[in-house]
Amino acid sequence: NIFGFSVFDFFSAARGDGGAGGGVYVNNGTFNMNGDAVVSGNESSGQGGGVYIAGNTAFTMSGNSVIKDNESKSYGGGVSISGGSFTMSENAKITYNAGQAGGGVYIAGNTVFTMSGGSIDHNTATNGGGVCVLGTVTLGGEAKITDNVIGGAIAGGELTGGTANNVFLLNNKYITLGTGTGEGGNGVAAPVTTGDNKMSIGVTMQTAGQFTTAGSGAKAAKGCFTSDSNDYVVRYNNKGTTEVMTDDYLELVRSYVITNNTTEKDKDTNGGFIAIDQTSALKDDTITVTVTPNVGYKL
Repeated sequence: NIFGFSVFDFFSAARGDGGAGGGVYVNNGTFNMNGDAVVSGNESSGQGGGVYIAGNTAFTMSGNSVIKDNESKSYGGGVSISGGSFTMSENAKITYNAGQAGGGVYIAGNTVFTMSGGSIDHNTATNGGGVCVLGTVTLGGEAKITDNVIGGAIAGGELTGGTANNVFLLNNKYITLGTGTGEGGNGVAAPVTTGDNKMSIGVTMQTAGQFTTAGSGAKAAKGCFTSDSNDYVVRYNNKGTTEVMTDDYLELVRSYVITNNTTEKDKDTNGGFIAIDQTSALKDDTITVTVTPNVGYKL
C-alpha cells in the first residue's frame, strides 16, 4: 500500500524481469495507491515506466493518487498490466507519461481494467496515447480519458504536438458500460451523462465499427463518447427500430462530406442544376438528389 508517499526517479534497466517496472514492479500480489500517493519521474527499458503489474495481481488507484512523468521504452508509459486487474476510481490521475503502446495505460489480452472515476490525460505513445486495449475494459461513473495523443512530445511539464488518440481499441475489443453497483448491475457505476462530472472518453479503433458491448445503456451514454478523428462520428445503433433494445451498441462510422458543384446559380453554364438535401452523411444514410434541367435539356 502507498498512502501519501512518493516513488520517484528510479530507472529499471535490463534485468531478470526484462527491465519492467521503472518505479513499481508487482507479481502475484496486491498493490494499492490511495490518499496522495505519487509514482513519478521513473523510466523503464521494458514495460511499465511507472508501474508494472504481472501474474494475478490486483492493482487499485483511488483517492488523489497520481502516476505522472514516467516513460517506458516499451508498453505502458504510466502503467502496464500484463496480468491480473487494474481499478481506477475517485480522483486518481495518470498524466504526462510516454510509451510505445499505451502512453498512459497498456492493458494486455488476459487482463481486466475498470474505471469509474479519475482521469487519464496528456499522455503520448506510438499507439494508444491514453489507453491501449487488448484486454477487457469497463467504464462508468465519472471516468475521463481525454487529451491524449500519438506522436506527441513531453517536455517541461507540457505535452505538445501529436494527433488525438485516447482509448485505442484493437480489432474485436470493446468497451463495456457500467450498469450500477446494486442488484442486477455489473458492479461498476453507470456513466454520468450530464453536468461537469459527465464521463468523457475519446475513441480510436483499429477498424471502425461497434465499440461498446451490447447493452441497453448505450443510448444514454452516447454523449459521453467522441471520435478522436474528425473523419468519424459516434452513432447509436438500435438495429433500425424505434425502441431502446437490450442489444443496442455504440459504433464509430465514417462521415462523408458532400460537395455540390452544380448549384442553381450555375444553371445557365451547366444546362441545369442539382439539389442535394445534405452536406454530409454517414454510412447507410439516405440522400435525396433532385435534378432540374434547363429548358431544352433532359436527364
